[in-house]
Amino acid sequence: MRAALEALAVAAPVWLAGQIDVTEFAERYGPRVDGWRMPPSQTRRDRLAQVFGQDALALCRAAWAEDAPGWIREIEAVHLLRQVLVQTYIIRSDTRGRQVIRKRDADDGVPPGQLRLASPYDRDARWAAKGDDLFWMGYKIHLTETCTTLPGVDAVAGAGVMPNLITDVYTTDATVPDVKATAPIQKNLAEREVKPAEHYLMGL
Repeated sequence: MRAALEALAVAAPVWLAGQIDVTEFAERYGPRVDGWRMPPSQTRRDRLAQVFGQDALALCRAAWAEDAPGWIREIEAVHLLRQVLVQTYIIRSDTRGRQVIRKRDADDGVPPGQLRLASPYDRDARWAAKGDDLFWMGYKIHLTETCTTLPGVDAVAGAGVMPNLITDVYTTDATVPDVKATAPIQKNLAEREVKPAEHYLMGL
């Protein structure tokens, strides 16, 4: 929402002012949202996520209305907002027939990680995790370096140890398993004629 509002405030300020409560939205989306500013309780976080969804739905409906300028929908941040809205929320009717928006869960068809948008500023970035404690949004980088010691040299003493040199840098989407990077890396090394006799893998 923040990215879309920033883009619309520059490209179509008059149109935007006619669609939203500027004061309310400035208070809600002015400061950048991060973990330090989020409400401490899960209940309040869930409520805030619902408010974000309602705001996004209202803005997208305004942008895709018949009387809205067509070029509004072509603004990348607005287009991405619509994609995130579809991927993250679901609209259903309650017992009174009213439309209610709520976040998707596993039973509502949450898109897999490699398809789910993670940032309005980089449409190729993705969320990923290693173990239970390491989470990040972005990419993976695979570095290959030499680890050669001259024959007959005491590597512990350090004398005669050759310096390590980076021989390959390979970047993938964050959701690509590490094992999928080995073959392309080996191909790169072979093409540059620096393929090692043994290739050790270490994950960080």
